Amino acid sequence: MGEAFRIGIVGTGMICQDAHLPACLATPGVRVTVLVDPEADRAAACAQRFGINPLIARDVAELPGHVDGAIIATPNHTHADLAIACLDAGIPVLIEKPLATTLADGARIKDWAAKSKIPVAVGYCTRFWPSVVVVRELLQSGKFGTPKRFAFQYGAAGGWTPYSAYHLRQESSGGGAMVVNGTHYLDRALYWFGYPQSVVYQDDSHGGPEANAAATISYPELTGTIRVSKTEELTAGCVVETDAGILIHRDWRDPVLEFRLSGMSRSRFVTGDPGMSMAGRPNMYRLQIDDFVKCCRSGRQPQVGVDEGLAVIRLLEELYGCRQTMPDDWYRASGVEGRTT
Repeated sequence: MGEAFRIGIVGTGMICQDAHLPACLATPGVRVTVLVDPEADRAAACAQRFGINPLIARDVAELPGHVDGAIIATPNHTHADLAIACLDAGIPVLIEKPLATTLADGARIKDWAAKSKIPVAVGYCTRFWPSVVVVRELLQSGKFGTPKRFAFQYGAAGGWTPYSAYHLRQESSGGGAMVVNGTHYLDRALYWFGYPQSVVYQDDSHGGPEANAAATISYPELTGTIRVSKTEELTAGCVVETDAGILIHRDWRDPVLEFRLSGMSRSRFVTGDPGMSMAGRPNMYRLQIDDFVKCCRSGRQPQVGVDEGLAVIRLLEELYGCRQTMPDDWYRASGVEGRTT
């Protein structure tokens, strides 16, 4: 094995400590050499908690010479300026999703990436699940028929509590439930089906980040819905109906991937691949780090790059641009049972 790939993590809050730092430490050939946080005491406490001895820095200006790549794990509205500062210093970046809070800021990052020819990856980590890749292959090849409609959903009462509470402020988060959880499904819809022709959108925002949101996105012969909630429990996953049957992808429970075929007496099948079970599925953050390191070393494009990140922001801005007010009793009125089956 050659020299370790040196990573600096910018921001030592919840997503750093729960996801990115453990993934880095568990990935062979990766070494965390710098933790950046304007609150140096918090970065030092983070290092102590994980038993590492990186350089503790207050600003990304201290990264050059100490890292081969950086993870931007800070509040959403800071992503663009921090990423551009790293790119300007010749440092590749993996930016926690979303790429930025506005299309204009996302375009700034893309322009710098194109000018510098330095890799930019975006943290839509569920793209790395083997089951998500398999579904794309099945849909694009037509091996499970032609898609007719689909539905994504995710709901959890409360949940994510970042140290800075940035998610409670519209200007720093860029949005609410549709940003925090919904953008994973916007990204997945784009990955599986491409960019839609038209959208309809409702949420319960009254000037701040929304707690509940529902989007309908339409294609020439395909329509889908995305429903996310921060007040109701909704089993995470999606259902895709094709002319061959129904495909069910459960994000966090077995069977992760299930097929129900039309017109057959024994119509229910589940995959036996251990990599597509909850017990055998590889850690998505480790897969993401591994992809980032490989693209930095080889010069190839990351699996989820700046163009994909920008497409999500574009779609998100379209949704917010046609926002309608969601009925207060949306959950009861919709008849949602809190499951994807």
